[in-house]
Amino acid sequence: MHQFTVLLTGLAFFLFGMSQLGSMLSNFSGGDFAEKINRYTGKDSLKVFTGFLITTLFQSSGATTAILVSMTSVGLVTVLQSVSFLVGANIGSITTAWIVAVKITRAGIFMFAAGVAGNFIFKKDTLVVMSRFLIGLGLIFFGLETMSGTFSFIKDDPALIGFMTEYDAAVSVFSMLLLTLAGFIFTALIHSSGATAAMVIAAVIPGILSFHSGAAIVLGSTLGSTFTAVLASIGTSAEGKRTAFLQVFINAIELTAGLILFYPMVSFVIFISGKLGFANAGFEIALYMTLLKIMLAVMVFPVRKQLSDLAQKVIRKRFRLITAPLIVPAIGSPDTEQSLKAKLTPVTDLYADYLRDMLAYSYIGIRKPSLRSLYQKVTRYESVIDNGHQNMVAAISHCKNENEHILWLFLKMSDEAESMGDHAKEIAKYGVRLDEIKHRLSERQKKILLECYLMVFRQFHEVCIKKHYSCELVAKCEETERHLRREKRLIYSLLCKEQDHDYEKRLILIDILSEYSKFNHSVKRIAQVNLDVMEGRGIFLWEPKCEKI
Repeated sequence: MHQFTVLLTGLAFFLFGMSQLGSMLSNFSGGDFAEKINRYTGKDSLKVFTGFLITTLFQSSGATTAILVSMTSVGLVTVLQSVSFLVGANIGSITTAWIVAVKITRAGIFMFAAGVAGNFIFKKDTLVVMSRFLIGLGLIFFGLETMSGTFSFIKDDPALIGFMTEYDAAVSVFSMLLLTLAGFIFTALIHSSGATAAMVIAAVIPGILSFHSGAAIVLGSTLGSTFTAVLASIGTSAEGKRTAFLQVFINAIELTAGLILFYPMVSFVIFISGKLGFANAGFEIALYMTLLKIMLAVMVFPVRKQLSDLAQKVIRKRFRLITAPLIVPAIGSPDTEQSLKAKLTPVTDLYADYLRDMLAYSYIGIRKPSLRSLYQKVTRYESVIDNGHQNMVAAISHCKNENEHILWLFLKMSDEAESMGDHAKEIAKYGVRLDEIKHRLSERQKKILLECYLMVFRQFHEVCIKKHYSCELVAKCEETERHLRREKRLIYSLLCKEQDHDYEKRLILIDILSEYSKFNHSVKRIAQVNLDVMEGRGIFLWEPKCEKI
């Protein structure tokens, strides 16, 4: 009983450490993080390596895929790009098994101690982050080390030994399938294929489980690890659900191939480990997992485009309709700063929900002008935001409250939201006009418009959805404005070189970029006024408080 408690304690340390690293990873998943990844991983092979590296560092393919689902959902990563990252994350999941197999988990307690000390000693942000990373990784290693020596108690229980012997995967195909199912269920419950692999290795080394049985459980864990991505996709956009679908589909391919080739692969691993002189059960489990992931990469990577197309066919884009009314509550003179924020923040949050969909729908309307229903939704949303802004102005104008800086903040945010709604509607209207003149965008024009849309959407998501306010983001908005001006000049030059000098087509494309620039400018203003209020500075004169970065 004591060793069973120690086993659960080790599992708790492992899962807690993994949770800590997962939280750190989620902090890096914003627009800047995605932009850097796209910049430095232009080739799909580099995306595979990036997925492998992130999973190896943070010791969780589940956390990597869950964050990838959220990034795909908001347009920071495309569904096609996610396939390469998923392949890399799957390969990276083998590192936990190798860590246990080569017994470097003993360094966990020292890593944890060094991280705790660094967290108290260092003041520089980078060193503090590295210290916290060591704390999380140390907890994972310590948990793995704790689990690795706790299965000896099973040797003293004849009933359990008899059960293990009876349901040995080496004995029957039925036992192999049963153990594969057990691996799937257990991994889905604890959300970690790495922990499953660690526990399997800990049970295989002393002979409690045969290598065949351990391999069957590990095989089942490959599909169980997708449960985290499925949960993460709940409530996301169609793109996020497509990435989760691909994770399940890819791992189902791995499971199917693993079941068909189970006994030949196990025999091959035993042969290879014997030839290499590493006839160790832990080494064999890690090698078996490695072969599984390599086999998956070889099968999936060449057909990543086809898999992306399949996901789009299976999960259709359903354009949701927001029906929540924008109701501005009554404001009175007794309201404190806190009560004003509590009353008005839900209104600005709802503004952001409407604007997020308007921005997305307006872009889709440009790419697929025949979808007139999207223009109708954008028009309806713009009317809702206009009415909400009128109600906000009326509520603030009629109140007699002394917290002028808070009232000004929400009035300014409401005003900018109303402006952004107008700009999104104009973009959608240009999509309708493109359909009327039967103009088809060239591939170069599509690329320019997509890049500009993504840049603006990322800034909007950081500021209005995630509510991150900083001088860096203000500077980023200014950089986006400069980029949009450069792209407008490029559009002009491209159109002037075309034989078709349709002035209306030229003006429409330029005006779309102008509307994106105005939308982005409102995002910058929202970031600036929030930053000013947070830092206790006046916002009435609209002075440039942030220095150039």
